[in-house]
Amino acid sequence: LNQGVFRAIQVFEFSPTTQQAAEARFLRAFFSFWVLDTWGVVLGREPGEELVQPPSSNLGRAEGIDFIISELEDILADLPDTNTNGRATKNAARALLMKAYLNKAVYKATGADGAAQAGPFNHAAADMNAVIGYANEIINSGQFELDEDYFDSFRPDNASLSSENIFVI
Repeated sequence: LNQGVFRAIQVFEFSPTTQQAAEARFLRAFFSFWVLDTWGVVLGREPGEELVQPPSSNLGRAEGIDFIISELEDILADLPDTNTNGRATKNAARALLMKAYLNKAVYKATGADGAAQAGPFNHAAADMNAVIGYANEIINSGQFELDEDYFDSFRPDNASLSSENIFVI
């Protein structure tokens, strides 16, 4: 996961186009989300940063989820509309934003030491409305529909077989 974050950051060393930069930032947010979910931190480096030094960015749970949401909302307009397997798109970002907003209250529930706290969690109405809004945008894109066979989404050739997967590699 950290390798994915690192490789996404490397893209910025090569003067990417606006779309390439947006796709790299999506991948950084995607991998950062899973690092945050698994270990409770978001680590990062600036392009060209010395690798023998600790990462310059070390965000805890609360700051990490804010960073991920901010990154995704900032790049949304620069991502392509059309769903292409293995590529970052607007709908891939929307799906990750839905997951981030749906779980934001969990990541924000930290103790004085920054450790995760048990629920119940206070989900803000604005966050839940953001989840609904992004879900509606995906549904209204007309690019996806539920498959008749649930297991098509999990087959080795799911990229071509399933019409409901959003971000498939």
